[in-house]
Order: sequence, then structure tokens, then C-alpha cells
Amino acid sequence: MPIHHHLRGNPFQENRHDHEMIGRRTEMQRIFSVCDEALENCSPTIIPLLGPYGIGKTFTLLQLRDKLRDRGCFSKSRKVLTAYLTATQEKFPGKYSLYVYTCIMDDIGKHGMLYLRNELENMNKPEDEVLQKLKEDDFKKAFRLLNSSEEEISRAAWGWLRGENISLKKQGVYSKITNDEMARKYFLDFCRLLKSLDYDGFVVLLDELEQAYSQGVKNLSKVVIWARELYDKVARILSSDPDEMVPVILIIGSAPETWKAITELSERGRGKVGEIEAFLSRIPKENYINLEPLSLDEVKELIRQFLAKVHEPGFKPPDPLYPFDDESINLIFEVSQGVPRFVIRCARILLRNADGENKKITKENADRWFRKARITE
Repeated sequence: MPIHHHLRGNPFQENRHDHEMIGRRTEMQRIFSVCDEALENCSPTIIPLLGPYGIGKTFTLLQLRDKLRDRGCFSKSRKVLTAYLTATQEKFPGKYSLYVYTCIMDDIGKHGMLYLRNELENMNKPEDEVLQKLKEDDFKKAFRLLNSSEEEISRAAWGWLRGENISLKKQGVYSKITNDEMARKYFLDFCRLLKSLDYDGFVVLLDELEQAYSQGVKNLSKVVIWARELYDKVARILSSDPDEMVPVILIIGSAPETWKAITELSERGRGKVGEIEAFLSRIPKENYINLEPLSLDEVKELIRQFLAKVHEPGFKPPDPLYPFDDESINLIFEVSQGVPRFVIRCARILLRNADGENKKITKENADRWFRKARITE
């Protein structure tokens, strides 16, 4: 832990998400615009969020999870729920639709589901009337059991809803969410529930598509096919009755190389070609969002925000970027090429070495420390 420079610690950790978003205003506005149009037309949509490793896809998706709930993001007040998950685990799930459903429930959480349950109570309408759009009686019963006065029943209802092997037969719930078919049915009923509670849409944030690709083309194809099937199912339902459920917006974080692999699967005739072509054909060109590197000014702001979190109480830095000087920041920008993860890594290395030697972070010292860490030659 640094003991110099009036800092309480080294704040530069690559997986921190507790700072404000730097830049990305144009990209975020484009995403809001595409989502707004999908909600207005009551239609599903897919938005690829593309960028190389370290560019900030996960951070952007997590920011979207919060900002899309802000009704001020859209052309008019809209009520949207979001859920974040990764495309796969370390081992690819054998039951993929069930995996997705369980991850979505986990991200919403029991607290979030109880919030929806309370919204039902506050609608000042008979619950049966509000929930008449739902087609799965067991899902409806389990949802209503969430606010049971008996904690054991409430806990069991939540476990059942998230796909655990829990029996609620005594409460009149006879099925369990244990396979892909059941997961698909109950996912759609969840979308009907949101519509019943006056939501306008459901945004699913699917991150780290490249992890599925690293587990083989077959598994990457499974994710793509799942997305295409979800899109088509929701589209068919909404075309018949726009008031039956909310539209689903799927925002997919992916490295460009992984997305290129998807297009090549289609072009080379590998995998389930028709399924992959169908998936790509459902994404208009204007839906593609590319995350660009940060500018020099944005790199400075990112570093300033991290430093501000660890200043010693009462310390007023002589410069907002202290203990870095302008030339060392310029070197960080040059070495990292504006990629946020590498900016943070470079800043951490320099601060650690500056503390170890109790020296200022100048261009000369920064260059020496980068060579020592084999960041540069």
C-alpha cells in the first residue's frame, strides 16, 4: 500500500466499476435511440456492442443496466427492467436456455422480484385481473407466494422461480424449472408479467461472447441460435398481440474477432448455417455499436477520478493528476493507446514503483518503470 504521495492506497484496479463513465456519450446515445425505437414499435431488437479486450464493454453494459432504468434516457417516460449475464461459464452449460433464465433471475435477485411483487399489490386492481396475461399457472402461483408471511414459503418460492429443484406441491405448484423447454416457457411468462405491471421493455445484457467462442465453434453457435430463437418467438407473439408481453432488447458484448467468426460461420457454410444467417439478418447495420479508445483528455479524467478516491483526508493536491505529471500521463496514453484497462494497468505500475522508490512520476521515471515491467522495450 502506498505510503507516499498523500494517498491511502493504490486505486488502480482493472475490474473497478465504481467510477463515472468517461466518454462514450455518442455510443450511449445511439444505444438509447435504438432501444427507444424498439420500445416505441413494441418489437424485439439485437444490438451488438463491439470492442477489443480492455476497451470497457463490461463497464459499459453495467452502466447501461442502471441508466436504461432512468426514464430520462428516452424520448418519453418509459419503464424498463434490465438484467446482466455472461454468455457462458468456464464450462459451457448443457442446458443453455435454463442457464440464461437462472442467470437473469439471479441478477434481478429476490429483492428485485419482491419489488415487482409489491408493484402488483400497489396497482389497486384484483391480482387475478392484472395477471390474466400469464399462461403458466405455476409461475403465477410461485410469484404470488413471494410475499408469503411464512419466510420458509417465501424463500422456497424464490428458489423455485430461479430454477432450483424445490417442491411447492403443498402450495399448488406442481412443475419445476429444470430443463430448456420449461425455462423458455417461464422466461416468456416473465415478459408477460412485466407487461402486466406496465413495463415497456426488458433489456438483456449478454457479456463476454468471446468466452463462448473460446469453448468452440459449436458452443458459439448455440448462443447465437438461442438469441435468434428468442428474437423470433417474441416477435411472433408481439405481431399477434402487442399487449401480451414486453419486447425484449438483447445487447451483446463481443470482441470484433468473435463477431467476425460468426459471420465467417455463415459465409463458409459451417455450423447451422441457416440459423446463423437468420440471426445476422435480424440486426440492422445501424444497430452495431463500436467502442473506441479514449482520447488523451478522457485518459486524464479517468486517472483523476481514480486518484480522487484515495486522497488522504484534508489533502489538497497541487494538481488534479498529482502525483503524475503531464508528460507521464502522455506516456501512459501513448503506451495504452487509450484502451481503459491498459490505462489503469499502466497507472498502477507507475504508482507502485513511485511508492517503492519514493520518487515522482515523471516521464523519465515512467519510461524506466515501464521498461522494468516489460511494458515497453
